[in-house]
Amino acid sequence: MTRFSARTCLWMICVLVLPHPGAAQLEGPLQAGLEVTALFAEPERLHLRVGESATFRVWGVDGNGEPVAAIIQASAPRDALEISPEGVTGRAVGEHRITASVTLPPGSDREPVTLEIPVVVEWPSVAEVEVVGECAGLLPGERIELSAVARHLDGTERPRAGFAWTAFDDSIASVDSTGVVSAHGRGVVTIHAEKDGVRGSVTCEVDRGP
Repeated sequence: MTRFSARTCLWMICVLVLPHPGAAQLEGPLQAGLEVTALFAEPERLHLRVGESATFRVWGVDGNGEPVAAIIQASAPRDALEISPEGVTGRAVGEHRITASVTLPPGSDREPVTLEIPVVVEWPSVAEVEVVGECAGLLPGERIELSAVARHLDGTERPRAGFAWTAFDDSIASVDSTGVVSAHGRGVVTIHAEKDGVRGSVTCEVDRGP
């Protein structure tokens, strides 16, 4: 959980980080937390890619809509989102939430004001598809299984990526949805594996046979 205090309750941008606050430092902001009636976030939701970071702010207001310099804490699933004073970083694909809450003085019988900020994390775009496997010297009737790897721009691999497999000429060789190539007639054919509009290919050669 990350703790911040801000003069105008701006969180993640114009904040004063208190890593080891003493009682005197906290007394004012803690009391101010009792004045907060609502929290707001800008932006109201975040859309990130895995490894991407973004800044945002959260602030509290009183019953008159005036900003309150209270302490706001933020938490999120650690395996999904990483929160720091610099912002939030997406770590796992999915729909997640950051929970921001106002810290109240010890012994307070009030429930803290909270706000949930939706965060959608997606994979980075696929930059390259590589088809893996040898596909030369096949004979009619033979079968061989190919595989493919999808990589992002930073070189990381997309786990459990599914591919659309196609063959340029099914009369020479065909390929099924799992990458298994079946040789039919003599010639050379290109086999493609496609992911998110990015295509990789390999050339298969089918011989006449003995």
